[in-house]
Amino acid sequence: MSDSKSSQKRVLINSPASGCPHLLAKAIEIWGYEDYATSDNYVAGTPKSFNYKESKNGLEQIQTSASSQKSNEKIGLGGLSPYSVDSSIVKYWLDRVANGQYILGHIPRSPALTKVLAELDYIHFLV
Repeated sequence: MSDSKSSQKRVLINSPASGCPHLLAKAIEIWGYEDYATSDNYVAGTPKSFNYKESKNGLEQIQTSASSQKSNEKIGLGGLSPYSVDSSIVKYWLDRVANGQYILGHIPRSPALTKVLAELDYIHFLV
């Protein structure tokens, strides 16, 4: 990864269902950001985006080491009917995204999400 990418923060591009986060994703690619889902460092079994289907599949794949430190705070992932996931697991997934990369999501705003994003020093674009 180049020096310019390593100095960039990670980005969550978030929107309600059908909020078109893909348009904003294309815009930030102009500044050199890369899509985590198609990157060389994508970790198999982690969500490629935060929607209901990807989150549910990711939970089925997660290793026990990542889920052993449960926080009892839930974050709803997905647009219309959020899939509740422990915030420690969401943090683990978000931490797989490298600096200079973005990930898309449909995540309702919550104090638990705000806390995780702050701990990981994410930029949060909400469309």
